[in-house]
Amino acid sequence: MPITAMTTDELLTKIDELQDRLALALDAARVGVWDWDITNDHLYWDSRMKQMFGVPDGLFGSNYDAFAKCVHPDDIGAVNETVKFCLANRVPYSYECRLAAAPDRKIIGRGMAYYKDGQPSRMIGVCIQVENRFPMDCPMGHTHKHICNDETCADRKVE
Repeated sequence: MPITAMTTDELLTKIDELQDRLALALDAARVGVWDWDITNDHLYWDSRMKQMFGVPDGLFGSNYDAFAKCVHPDDIGAVNETVKFCLANRVPYSYECRLAAAPDRKIIGRGMAYYKDGQPSRMIGVCIQVENRFPMDCPMGHTHKHICNDETCADRKVE
C-alpha cells in the first residue's frame, strides 16, 4: 500500500478520531488516567480519577501528597514503598489500596516510570475501581456472575 502525504487538516482529523476512540474506550472500561511529573511533583488526574477518589473538580492538590491523602491511612505506607521499589528497580508499578473517603472502595493502580539522565522523571498509568468482586449483587437486586455497573444492569441479569 503506497504511503500518501496527508494535509495538516487530515492529520488533525486523524488525531481527533484517535483521541475520541481512546476517551470512549477509557470511559467504557471505567478507567482513570494519571500522569506524575516526578521532577516537579505535579500530578495530573483526569475526571474519572477525581470521581473514583471522591475529589471534587478544582480541589485536587495536583501533587503526590494530595494523592497520598486520598489513600486509606492503613494502606499509604505500602503504596509509598511500592512506588520507591518500582522507581529504584525500574519495574512496572502495581498496587491495590482502599480510599480514605470510602474504605469499602478499592482501587487498582498500574503504571510505568520513565527516566531521564538515569533518574525517574515521570510515571504514568491508570486506576480501576474494584469495590465489587465476584459474585456480586447489584443495587437493582440482580445477581451477576460478572462485573457490571448500575447503568447497564438491566441488560445483565442472570436468570
